[in-house]
Amino acid sequence: MVVLGHGINVLGDDLFGLAHHTRKAGVRFVLPEGPHQGEEVAGLLRQPRQWWKGGIERWETGVVDAADKFAACAKAALADAPSGAKLAVG
Repeated sequence: MVVLGHGINVLGDDLFGLAHHTRKAGVRFVLPEGPHQGEEVAGLLRQPRQWWKGGIERWETGVVDAADKFAACAKAALADAPSGAKLAVG
């Protein structure tokens, strides 16, 4: 089980291509979407997402704020995994 967190002010599925190209039999990728809306970006049909309120200027405190939310996603993904599954996060 690989759980990947996307970047700041991007679509929640921005790591889909990476997961697709690195797929391997028996490995499940989970790509949770950040809980906060990002700033609107011209040309996007969906609202960008991020793991904390504010942008890059809140990097240091934002990572701390996001840790519990991201950990909860990883924990839920692992709970749904087959018995004995291992977890990698990034």
